[in-house]
Amino acid sequence: MGSDGSTSASRIRRHGSYSGTLGENIAAGTNRNTGVSMVFAWVLSPGHLGNMLRENYTLIGTAHLSGHPVYDWIAVENFAARKN
Repeated sequence: MGSDGSTSASRIRRHGSYSGTLGENIAAGTNRNTGVSMVFAWVLSPGHLGNMLRENYTLIGTAHLSGHPVYDWIAVENFAARKN
């Protein structure tokens, strides 16, 4: 659930019309964590890896936020397929 109460699907649909499955990977960490360790953790997680490798996704959006009040950083990947 987003800070505004939104779901990942509703956040993705704010930016266009998409078909099929939508996906999202989220990670949060401390300054001791690196981008490499975050991606490595996603690759070791079957659900996160499935999002990254799903063949029908044609679009990806990414974001990184530093200075979160609880975590040092948050990273997000969103996945979708454009509706024809």
